[in-house]
Amino acid sequence: MEIIQNIQNKIIKENEDEDIGDKLSDFEILQVLGEGRFGLVLKVKSKKNFKIYAMKKYDLSLIDDKDYIKYYENENIFMKKLNHSNVCKLYKTFKDGNIIYMIMEFMDNGDLYTFINANMKLGKRISEDKLWNIFEQCLKVLVYIHSKGIIHRDIKPANLLLNNEGQVKISDFNVSALENRAKANNFTKDIQKKEEIINQMTQVGSGNFQAPEVQNLSYDYKIDVYSMGITFCSLAFYGVELPPEPYGNIYSKELVSIIVQMTDSDKSR
Repeated sequence: MEIIQNIQNKIIKENEDEDIGDKLSDFEILQVLGEGRFGLVLKVKSKKNFKIYAMKKYDLSLIDDKDYIKYYENENIFMKKLNHSNVCKLYKTFKDGNIIYMIMEFMDNGDLYTFINANMKLGKRISEDKLWNIFEQCLKVLVYIHSKGIIHRDIKPANLLLNNEGQVKISDFNVSALENRAKANNFTKDIQKKEEIINQMTQVGSGNFQAPEVQNLSYDYKIDVYSMGITFCSLAFYGVELPPEPYGNIYSKELVSIIVQMTDSDKSR
């Protein structure tokens, strides 16, 4: 399949020279962290430097939609260019036939989706101090990626990862897009690729975390603000809708106000 080979060739050229391994046999598979329709996320250890990483494994031969295949190349392009303490780092990408392997920073405390469910099962609320810490980190990285012209387009608890130091890092840029051609110049000089990754106005996003304007294909970076607001709501109230006022005096008015502003349906966010 020619399109797969083209994607593989472009990805290989952008690999870093760091000696962490460049083939599957260079890594010891320790654990399956997650499984999707087209691949796996694995916890691995490099046999070169003995460090722990997350490995994303995508089987492109399982994907029939050519446009969808391009998203995996986009993720490689975006993550190679981003440098922020709250963006999950991509170290290396390599291939084996139709399989693409992405070696990424390992986040040892799971994702916000798991974090929310664990707290729900324990029957306890997340402390306000903890919520403010998470909110601040998420808003900082949102400002950063938007300053680069990137619309993430799939912000949700499962795409926000945690480590044991309390850091929150955004991941999964495979359906991200660039807002305009000027910003695209910072990512690629390839005219064809530039056209592919800008202005990709499609109905992306996940369920209740998707902004209303996505349905009309007339959106901008503000859809990420909405999705992050719903994510904050799920953290605070274990649901995607605010409970009726007053909010049980659980959290401060200032914290609730942020969620309300970010999820305001009049698009003034």
